[in-house]
Amino acid sequence: SPAKFFADNKITDGFDNLGKCLYTTMIELVENALDSAESISDLPVVEITIEEIGRSKFNSMIGLADHERRYEARYDDFETAKGS
Repeated sequence: SPAKFFADNKITDGFDNLGKCLYTTMIELVENALDSAESISDLPVVEITIEEIGRSKFNSMIGLADHERRYEARYDDFETAKGS
């Protein structure tokens, strides 16, 4: 299926690492906004804000309740820590 192909081949879509994933997502959103504006012959106003949020705030935004993890250290973001 197409979903399985793209899940197995993330590099094909530009989702092979976090930085490229963010870049690819932003490009897609802007291109979609421009295409939509072009289809109705209207000039778009595109504003992008990128903000890093914690898991608790993210869960709240999407309507999930927070819960306690027994082994919180297992879920640390080691990739971000390496870049610091």
